[in-house]
Amino acid sequence: MGEKWKLFNVTNDPGENNDVSDQHPDIVQKMVAAYEKYSKDVGVIPPRGAAFEKSVASLFPPINNKTK
Repeated sequence: MGEKWKLFNVTNDPGENNDVSDQHPDIVQKMVAAYEKYSKDVGVIPPRGAAFEKSVASLFPPINNKTK
């Protein structure tokens, strides 16, 4: 499965601050299974390699926490 999947109650937590996946492993299991089926059905190819990582990093520049 790779990375840990997260689950949020967007009705009560629209900012998605509280991951509730540990409280609802059954829902996470269904979510992962549905995604695996979907990705197989449509032919999702997960991106890999340094070029992909570099392109993703460019979308999220480091935060400068220094005050002026």
